[in-house]
Amino acid sequence: FAILSSLAQDESRSISENCTWGIRRRFETGKHKMSTKRFLGYDTDETGKLVINRTQEPIVVRLYQEFMDGKITDYIKRIFEREGVKNWDGGAKWQSITLMSMLENEKYKGDALLQRSYTVDFLTKKRTQNKGEIQMFYVEDDHDAIISKRIWECVQLEIKRRKKYLEEHGTNSYSHRPESNPFASKIICGDCNKVFARKGWRSSTGVDRKVWQCSERYKVKGVMGCANRHVEEETLIKAYLMAWNALVENREDLWSSGRNSCRARTSWKVIGRRSL
Repeated sequence: FAILSSLAQDESRSISENCTWGIRRRFETGKHKMSTKRFLGYDTDETGKLVINRTQEPIVVRLYQEFMDGKITDYIKRIFEREGVKNWDGGAKWQSITLMSMLENEKYKGDALLQRSYTVDFLTKKRTQNKGEIQMFYVEDDHDAIISKRIWECVQLEIKRRKKYLEEHGTNSYSHRPESNPFASKIICGDCNKVFARKGWRSSTGVDRKVWQCSERYKVKGVMGCANRHVEEETLIKAYLMAWNALVENREDLWSSGRNSCRARTSWKVIGRRSL
């Protein structure tokens, strides 16, 4: 029984190695097949080549547009669910991590990165992400694109910029609910470079007011950290309206200077009581 088990295991290893060799040879020539069961926006034809699903295509286009308009994936998820937008299996439930993987997927610009994962154990068939352990293959213009290469590259730059923004300013969210709290994570302290947080204060006369204060000011209870002063929300609204009106008045000049670049996101730095 032990001898037969050993022979069977060796045969299984041989079959696995032969299959792996065949797959990698196909990858080297740019040939591949993939399942589109959980892949929104594409189907496969009789040869296994990716073809655009015209019904799902507008959903992918909208996702990229909403992200470049400044929304985060969690907010886009809520929009899709509220509007009943159908996902890959026909349901209306979405995951923000799924939306982010769609934004990072090079197949939407017509390219294909092959051998993202590989089998580490031929007996258990366990697979793991390829982080450089074995060779990967990149095929340009493998199929028809849903998203232009320029827009896709802009989205990758925006993803990196937002990640860096979170790290630099000590916040865990790039944006909250824009309709109720549009300044969240957008007001930056000019002293310590951290974000301002919204606070509800009540005056001695019983009047409620909203102010913005550096998140480092009282990070430790009872101990004052950053010495920068708070800012009234009304002041921020006035500053925003002044900045917006200036943009509208100079929109022609701004458009001509920025039409060949990706969109830039702005934030304000608060230095003392001045908003920049």
